[in-house]
Amino acid sequence: MLVEMQYCQYMVMMGKCPTREHSNRNSGAVVYEEAIPNICFDYCYLNIDDEKKGNNPVIAMHSSSSKAICTLPAGKKGADGCEWLVMLLTMELQNWGHGLDEVIFKCDNEHSIEALVDAVARY
Repeated sequence: MLVEMQYCQYMVMMGKCPTREHSNRNSGAVVYEEAIPNICFDYCYLNIDDEKKGNNPVIAMHSSSSKAICTLPAGKKGADGCEWLVMLLTMELQNWGHGLDEVIFKCDNEHSIEALVDAVARY
């Protein structure tokens, strides 16, 4: 797997990088097609109270190629003691068809998410 940690400000509104450019013969419009699928990770919370207290984080994972989204309760941020979460995220990637494919992992610069994404890449 090709792993690239990059800042991903909005999970679903990702850039199209890297891309191949070609034109649509019918409309003449330029269409951007992703050469390598991007998998974007981010933590979120189910309500404002949990966010303020930092309780009950949820990990969200999005595939740019299939548009699939997976959310799982993380329990806590980071990879320490979350081997089960790493295994479930890896299994979901395999279900999406990215098990052995070359993909680009994207996340923000938060150390806890970087550790989790790194653990998924090494699994």
